[in-house]
Amino acid sequence: PLLRKAQYLSERGNNDSLKMVVYLQIAEKEIAQGVLNEARGFLERVEFLSRQELDYYIQCRASYWLGYIDLQHNRTRAAEDHLMKALSIAQTFEYLQLTTDIYQKLATLYDNENNFKLAYHYYSLFLNYSDTLLVFNRQDEVEIYRNKYHIQMRDHVLSLQQTTMQTQLEESNSNKIKQFNYFAFFLALLGVLSLMAYVVYKKQKSNLIIEQQNIEIQKHKEEITTQKKVLEDAFSFLGDQQVEILTQRDQIEQQRNFAQKQKEEIEEQQKKSIANLKYAEKLQKALLPNERLFGMYFDDYFLFYQPKDFVSGDFYWIRPHEGKIIYATADSTGHGVPGSMMSVLGISILNDILKDPTLNAANILNNLRIRIKKILRSFTFDSIKEGFDIAVCIYDPNDLTLEFAGAFASLHLVRGEEITVIKGDRFPAGLHLAQERPFLNHQIQLLKGDMLYTFSDGYADQFGGNEQEKKYGSKQFRHLLQSIAPLTCQGQKNLLVKELHQWKKNREQTDDMVVLGIRI
Repeated sequence: PLLRKAQYLSERGNNDSLKMVVYLQIAEKEIAQGVLNEARGFLERVEFLSRQELDYYIQCRASYWLGYIDLQHNRTRAAEDHLMKALSIAQTFEYLQLTTDIYQKLATLYDNENNFKLAYHYYSLFLNYSDTLLVFNRQDEVEIYRNKYHIQMRDHVLSLQQTTMQTQLEESNSNKIKQFNYFAFFLALLGVLSLMAYVVYKKQKSNLIIEQQNIEIQKHKEEITTQKKVLEDAFSFLGDQQVEILTQRDQIEQQRNFAQKQKEEIEEQQKKSIANLKYAEKLQKALLPNERLFGMYFDDYFLFYQPKDFVSGDFYWIRPHEGKIIYATADSTGHGVPGSMMSVLGISILNDILKDPTLNAANILNNLRIRIKKILRSFTFDSIKEGFDIAVCIYDPNDLTLEFAGAFASLHLVRGEEITVIKGDRFPAGLHLAQERPFLNHQIQLLKGDMLYTFSDGYADQFGGNEQEKKYGSKQFRHLLQSIAPLTCQGQKNLLVKELHQWKKNREQTDDMVVLGIRI
């Protein structure tokens, strides 16, 4: 029911990127249930949409499953065509798991045809790739055992706390019994001394103080009565202490059981939360453009993309349009799950805006702001600033010109040893209190060798260094870009990662991060 609802919403919103993901999920579920003909119809639609959207991962999976269905129906040539098409894409983009699965299906196909030479060849490749995947799976197992170790250590701490409290109770009980024994011994010793004095006195004054002896005997009786009362009070006090000790023991046991139940509930909630976040991460990655698309249009580039959590409010985007290349980096309001929902919304709107034939960078931001405000105003938000901080660039490789427009974002151009900052407008593409104005379109003439940077504020806002609560800062980040610009793009990315690690040390990552560098 959930997938069918997602299908209805994606078709109603005419969102091709979302339809691809939903159709593929439905097809894989029906294949698992053995409904192959129904699954084939969804897969053919996925294959058509993925070619239009240039999503090679989705296209590879669709071709793989079509080959699988043809193989089940003994359509050998059709199965071979689909599997070979999927293999070509998987090898080009290094999809390790898909490559392994395709090798296995090709080995089965050629074995059914009695072509044992090719069957042996693809089965050998399947075994080699399976060994490689096993190494990655072992790394996941190490992480599982590490989590189990942390849980075991927490149980050990709880056990130590319980043992300490039990020991304290036993020591308290023992001290009170010792105090009573000392008191009883003192009373007994006092009685013996009194009796000895009485006997000596009786021998010396036997005839003269008979009446005084009677008085002493009466006094002794009163003392015994007093001692008896003291002993009774002491026994009553010990009884009350024993009841209090037993009550404390029961309370400790109840607290331990409550803590254990809470721990189990928290662990179960964590498992569900992690599973949901991983599924959201999978959907967001399916909507983001493949990083290799930058390599298709630019000879030298780097993309540093590092979410704070499983999913990210920062995103990147690239599309060809009428001989030009349009790309963007953006920072959505918030991070984590709320930010990721905003990023999915932004990618969908950008894909739809390309249908306008008369586009420049500023018009893209103006259209994005109009559409996001129309959507957000149907809800109630606590913040007065909801939308995107985004940099949009349109590159024409024929005459080396660049259009730029920014919403709370700038373009950094390094030419030789000089760095130039082309500042965007000081308002977001979304809701804001400032008076609304059109975005400014910048025209820039580029030279070969120029280095272009666009990025979110996540890197500059990272806390670290030797001082407490100190950000890396925009000025220091600008100097870093200027110093690494002469290197290759891969070398620049390596230094960005190294500098972040040295600055952050053991601190938690502050925000999502995206940095895009392109060499003309």
